Amino acid sequence: MEIQGVTKIFQQSLSLHNARYITYLGDGDCKAFDAEKKKTIYGNVYPNEKLECIGHVMKCMGTRLRQLKAQLNRKILSDGKCLSRKNRLTEHEIDNLQSHYGSAIRRNHSNVQNMRQAIWAIFLHKLSTDEYAQHGFCPVGDDSWCGFKKAEASVSLTNIKAVFRLLL
Repeated sequence: MEIQGVTKIFQQSLSLHNARYITYLGDGDCKAFDAEKKKTIYGNVYPNEKLECIGHVMKCMGTRLRQLKAQLNRKILSDGKCLSRKNRLTEHEIDNLQSHYGSAIRRNHSNVQNMRQAIWAIFLHKLSTDEYAQHGFCPVGDDSWCGFKKAEASVSLTNIKAVFRLLL
């Protein structure tokens, strides 16, 4: 149904409005876009670009994490703990991960390298422990979502203020 709808919309854009769509906003299911691309309604001169809906990308990530959590529900991991216990992969934590993931994509939509780094920052931040801090990719500054980097910036700012007081 979706494939037929997209084809009809693209064909009518030419006949009714003498216009061509140059981008296709998809929901993660590439069947309709692939079908439109194969039919080459506009010919090879006007290839379409597929855009992904960030909401759907976030939803897919959350769905996969929930499936992983269900698969490994009571299984004991290498550290002797279950995946779905307190301070582990809870529903609240999955929601937080989805939110951070979507923010990383939105903030860096025009730069794939920065987007990649922002997504890795989330992953490494969540792996971080007091003994093995992994905040190298986390955003710097007192407005950072990373508590470690926020505290680091606060300490730096306090030190700078103390130096200025000494100089005055």
